[in-house]
Amino acid sequence: MRRAAPAALAALLLAAAPAAADERIRAETRDRYANPDVTIDPGERVTFFNGDLIDDHGVTSTALGANGRPLFDSGIIGPGREAIVEGVQFLAPGRYAYLCTAHSFMTGTITVAGTGAPPPRPADSTPARVSVGVTTGNLATVLRTGRLPTRLVSDEAATVRLAATTRSSGRVVALGSATVTLAGGGTRVTSLRLPLASRRALSRRRAVGVSLTAQATDRAGNASAASTRRTLRR
Repeated sequence: MRRAAPAALAALLLAAAPAAADERIRAETRDRYANPDVTIDPGERVTFFNGDLIDDHGVTSTALGANGRPLFDSGIIGPGREAIVEGVQFLAPGRYAYLCTAHSFMTGTITVAGTGAPPPRPADSTPARVSVGVTTGNLATVLRTGRLPTRLVSDEAATVRLAATTRSSGRVVALGSATVTLAGGGTRVTSLRLPLASRRALSRRRAVGVSLTAQATDRAGNASAASTRRTLRR
């Protein structure tokens, strides 16, 4: 984690502006929340102030929403900084656990008390951010196993269609495809099975340029895409 000189930050922390929301969670030196448990009414906001003189911290829900992302999150912020814990204002009455993404042993709870109804969450119009990679450069291994190992990363729940192709004699040749369902954000290591015809075509080559594409659709129906290219050699 990024470190800062305590002496240089002391004045900043003492002069910090008052919280811009109904409740404020505060981190302090070193690596702890000064008030880990806060209670709010439905619809109220919470800010997070990093009063730790040394480390970066944040507040993020341990529970995920329908899109596979945390119900609320402040992002990781540096010493002396403050941020809205976005998403808290949409929570229904109940008790919600959170932690610091940078230091998972730092935990707390936000309790929404009362009978009022929070405002509805805005419609999700942000597509999943995805990336893909071919995790081997060894053509002999791919031919022997009949599989192309891949890695898929998404920041939210999504259904992703993976497809691998190569070019031969000026035309695009399909190598393999698969559909991967991600229940939440994270990394999935998988592989594409190569049909026998594709393996035979590749067996005559010393090097193969492989293109891998990902077509993602999140739970709200937003579409996104990613692609990469890697050369496999014997």
